Amino acid sequence: MSISLKNIQKTIEGTQACKNVSLDIKKGEIVALLGANGAGKTTTIRTLIGLLKPDSGKILLNNKETSSLELRQSLAYVHADAGTYKRLTAKEHILFSLRAEGLTEKKAINQTEKYLKALSIEQYAEKRMETLSTGNKQRVLIARALARNTDYLILDEPTATLDLVATTKIIQDLNQAKAEGRGILISTHQVWIAEKIADSIVVLSDGKSVASWKKNQWPEQSLSKSFLKIAGVQQ
Repeated sequence: MSISLKNIQKTIEGTQACKNVSLDIKKGEIVALLGANGAGKTTTIRTLIGLLKPDSGKILLNNKETSSLELRQSLAYVHADAGTYKRLTAKEHILFSLRAEGLTEKKAINQTEKYLKALSIEQYAEKRMETLSTGNKQRVLIARALARNTDYLILDEPTATLDLVATTKIIQDLNQAKAEGRGILISTHQVWIAEKIADSIVVLSDGKSVASWKKNQWPEQSLSKSFLKIAGVQQ
């Protein structure tokens, strides 16, 4: 089972933000979408999740073209700048989202408690979101996404503003989600995160997918050097 982008092109306000971008996200694997700021990562993800309509190319679910609704039902989305309901507790925040998805009250409570515990943030369950650190807010958002029990999890720069401790915890959370059989796409500009977490890496530069590598088949040069070369910083 997989979600695939095939030769996606998207122009926004006269700028071609995606130029024939292709990638595959398989269940039980983590794909890192690696690129410098402005490389086209967010446009690619917004197109993938249906917020933007591609000008050309295909989005496939299990090798078949799919509607935006069917695709959204199969995935959960987290991004670094996601707003939160500040006055709600962490538990209420997750419950509210699951109720809006149409889950029964019993299932919503069970899923909320399961993922607060799975992500080791149950001690914050009764804390208002406005009182949590940035890292713990982000982990609540990931718990909320996982609680939806979708096959795929899409994360846009989830660690961009986090310190090393919070980032490490989120990496652990995503590895646990992978172990559950989820397919995960994480965009990042931080090479070490991609190298640590990914089963495969797709590199974007100037809106193009210009390189892809599988785990244990990273380039002979260090990944950082190869990335900087692609970005035009090193020869």
